[in-house]
Formats: sequence, structure tokens, C-alpha cells
Amino acid sequence: MSSFIINASSNTGGSIIPNGEVEVQSGESQTFEFSAEMGYKIDKVIIDNVEYTDIESYTFENVQETHSIELSVVAVQYIITSSTSDGGTIYPLGDINVQEGNTQTFEIFPNDNYKVSKILVDGVEVENKSAYTFNNVNGTHTISVEFVYVPKIFTISVIYGLGGKINPEKTFKVIEGTDETVTVIPDNKYEVDEFLVDDEVATLTNNTYTFTNISDNHSISAKFKYVPSYYTITSSCNEGGSIDRIGEHSFIEYSNIEYKFTPNKKYKVKNVIVDDISYGSIESYTFSDL
Repeated sequence: MSSFIINASSNTGGSIIPNGEVEVQSGESQTFEFSAEMGYKIDKVIIDNVEYTDIESYTFENVQETHSIELSVVAVQYIITSSTSDGGTIYPLGDINVQEGNTQTFEIFPNDNYKVSKILVDGVEVENKSAYTFNNVNGTHTISVEFVYVPKIFTISVIYGLGGKINPEKTFKVIEGTDETVTVIPDNKYEVDEFLVDDEVATLTNNTYTFTNISDNHSISAKFKYVPSYYTITSSCNEGGSIDRIGEHSFIEYSNIEYKFTPNKKYKVKNVIVDDISYGSIESYTFSDL
């Protein structure tokens, strides 16, 4: 009895059983079973150069000649769509084809001064992290990332000497883009001698200085100087003598000022009155610690 050969083959991802050169006796039948591995599906079966679809097996009946049968499978792919708001990116971005059963990881990269606000996978918020992995993909998915701007924090250093203070009194933090006003407050009998911003002389307005739209670190410093008080002594005398300082004279505080009284010939000092208090006949008077 004669026999014939049926050549059975498949591309990667598929299986045809039996496979290879299958010998069949004349007049007998031979069945071939088709299957696809995970991530693949049967596309078509080519039998003696004729394409067939939607079949899972094929039987050659009453074989009287040689034949060929070839299984063709294709990968099953799903689309994962990734997107982000402004402030960063995700890699890969856009519509990504992923073979069924495979794993796909998306890495998330915020821009400078941004951080991840939330991650939505198929519309559901998931743990906030730097990457997300889809395991054993068996359907379409979406992943979207929202970023939020994180303003920079800057420092304003505050230094001042004796005789006053700056409010705020200590080095403090400020948020990028904001305004901040400082107030220089001299103590009693002191005034601002020098005011510096970032080591440069700056001008105060009503003892205040405002940083606007802050975009960097800054420093402020103030020096104060003592402003002494001056007091006026008014002196006068009638005819018959003189005072070494007559009229109005100003003297710095805490001074010791002596006034001398000199009578003319044939005159004498009768009375000296200081701030409505009579001191009688004296030759001089000293204002102590004025």
C-alpha cells in the first residue's frame, strides 16, 4: 500500500499537532489540531495554498496525494494610553501596544519644582510613586498623571545691632513669588544709621522695606546710632553785673554746665533764681548731669 506526506508547520507562537512531515497511508484520514500560545491568536490556516479562518482543526479525508498545512498565528495586542498634565512627563507616552500577557512599565518624571499629585489607572487613583507597572496585560488600559507645582522656599537672613530691632526679628522662610515686608524699629533715642539689603545700601520707607515677587535668598541688616537730646538754658540778669553765658544756649544731655555771675564795681550779687528756686548770693551755679 502506498503512502503520502502531509507537511504540517506553524510560525512562532502557534502549535500544530502533529507537526512536520506526517506520513499517511493511501485512503486513510489525518486530523491536525491547532492552538496558539498565550499572547497569540490563530489568524489563518493555509491548506494546499488555500486560506481558511475560524477553524481549530482540520481533517484530510481519504488521502490520495501529498498535502501541506500551515498554521499562522498573530500576537494579541492591547493599547495602553498614557497621558499627563503640565509639569512633567511619563515614559512611554501616548498609545502603547502591549502583547497579551506581557508586562508594561511606565516611568513618571516631574519637572523641577513639580511633584506628582495623583496617578489614575483606568480612572481609579492608585499609590503615588515614580513608576507603575501593568502585569499580565489582557485588555486595554489608561494611565494619567497629574502634577502640581511646588513653590521654592527661600530664606531672608536678619541681622541687627544694638539700639533697635528688625521685625521679623530672626531669619525666616518665604515662599517663591510672594511679597514680604520688614520693619526696622529703633529704640528710644536711636535712629537707623545704616540699612543694607543683600549687602547693598537700601532705602527705608517709613522704616519699612518690602521684597516683591521673591525669587531668591536675601539678607537684611541694620545698624543704629544713638541720638542724644539737647536742652536749652536761658539766662538773664539786671543791670549791675553779667553772666558769662547770657541768653539761650543748647547743651547735650548729661553735661555739667557752670554759670558764673560777675557783679560790676560797687555792686554785688543779690539773688540767683534757677527754675524758680532762689539760691541767694552765689558766685556760680552748675547744672549737673543735664
